[in-house]
Amino acid sequence: MKSILALTPVFLSAVSAAAIEKRQVTQFDVTNFVAGCTTAGTCSWSFEFAETPGGPSFSCAGTAPAAQPGNIFPTTSGTHACSDPAVNFFFQHIAPLSSYRIVVNDVRTVPGIGGSHAFAASEFSSASGAEQYVGTGSFTIVLPNP
Repeated sequence: MKSILALTPVFLSAVSAAAIEKRQVTQFDVTNFVAGCTTAGTCSWSFEFAETPGGPSFSCAGTAPAAQPGNIFPTTSGTHACSDPAVNFFFQHIAPLSSYRIVVNDVRTVPGIGGSHAFAASEFSSASGAEQYVGTGSFTIVLPNP
């Protein structure tokens, strides 16, 4: 019993250190971002991101049915898991701006961290008959201060 109690402060110290370390992440660096819908009625998203400074990297991808008339991004994609299932994202329509945003969350530790990136309406095109993201494939999601 004494040995268990002796280890308790060490365990609690490690848990506290993990939470503090987690909050030191200041941004998600997104690369290889691709998003688009098909005329057949499916939309997809894929990207990679790294937590910085010095955090792990993840791959994320997901699909969802397109919104009506069948070739535009849905109001929300639903939540999709990344390469680590405790890291997820969703893609969401912002009606007042006629545009979209992506929200990324990492809940591997408490407190979790997350942030979003809003896209300009000009970063989307329907020239191919289905809505496509035509903006840059790399951007930064700056995380809110703890």
